[in-house]
Amino acid sequence: MLYDLARRYDEWPGENYDGSSARGAMKGWHKHGVCSDSVWPYKPGQRQKDGGLSETRAADALKRPLGAYVRVHHKALVAMHAAIAEVGILYATSTVDEGWQNVGANGVIP
Repeated sequence: MLYDLARRYDEWPGENYDGSSARGAMKGWHKHGVCSDSVWPYKPGQRQKDGGLSETRAADALKRPLGAYVRVHHKALVAMHAAIAEVGILYATSTVDEGWQNVGANGVIP
C-alpha cells in the first residue's frame, strides 16, 4: 500500500515508472493511513494485478494513521538512535548504483 500511495503523491508526474520517493510514501500514509499486510499483502510482481486500493483496504488503513515524524540528516546518529529507541523504527532511503545487480558471489562487480 505504501508503494502504491507513494507513486500517487511523489514528485514525478503519472505512475508509469518504477520506484518512488520516501516523501511520496509519507504523504500517502499521512493522508490515508496504511492497511495491514493481511488485507493487502506484498507480492513481488503483483502490484497492478491485485486490484489496488479498495474500500476494504482504505477502511483498514484508517486504523493505522501516521503519527509524528521528523526528517533526520544522514549523519545525525543520535537522532537516528532516538527514533529507534522511542518508536522502534527508522525509515531510510538511499541511492543505488546501476551495477548493484551485477555483484559476483565474492562481492566484486565484474
